[in-house]
Amino acid sequence: MHGSDRTSEPTASGLKGRRILGTLLGVTLWMLFCFWQNSEHQKQSDLIQMTLSSQAEVLSNAVAGNIQSHRWFGPFVQQQLPNTLESLVKAGSVLAIVVVVNDDRDNVYSAGDAALAETSLLDGEHFNAGTLQFVRSFEVQNNPPTHGEFSASTSRSSRSTPSGRSLCSIDRTRWCS
Repeated sequence: MHGSDRTSEPTASGLKGRRILGTLLGVTLWMLFCFWQNSEHQKQSDLIQMTLSSQAEVLSNAVAGNIQSHRWFGPFVQQQLPNTLESLVKAGSVLAIVVVVNDDRDNVYSAGDAALAETSLLDGEHFNAGTLQFVRSFEVQNNPPTHGEFSASTSRSSRSTPSGRSLCSIDRTRWCS
C-alpha cells in the first residue's frame, strides 16, 4: 500500500516543474493575447485613417466641384463660398476648410480655424500637428456672361483661367492615437 501512495504524491521537483510549466504557459498565453490586441488596434487605426482620408478627400472634392459648377468665379460665387464652407465645417471632425484662388494666400476663403491649414502644402495627404490635411488643386472656369457681345477679346482662349486649391484639415487626435 505504501508503494501506491508514494506514486500518487508529487515530488518536490515535480511540483517545481509543474509550476514552471504553468508559469510558462501563462506568460505565453499573455503574450499571445497582447499580440492579438496590438494587431486588432492596428487594424482599427488603419480603418479610422482610411475613413478620415476619405472624408477629407470628399470634402475637398465637394468644394472644388461646387466652385467648378459655375460659369465663372464671379461675385455670386465669392459671396456664397463662405456659407458653403461653414456648412461643410460643421461635420464632426473637420477643423478647417480653406480655398485659395490664384495662389493669393492673403485673400483666402475659409471656415473653421484657418490657421491649421498649411496653404503651402503640395497636393495630397499630409499629417501635421495631430491633423490630416488633404490638398487638391483645381481649375476654375472663367466664362463670364458677355451680355450679347462677342469679340476676340472676350473669346474663351484669351481669358486666363483661375486656379484654385482646396485644403481640408481634419482632427486626427479625436480618432487616432
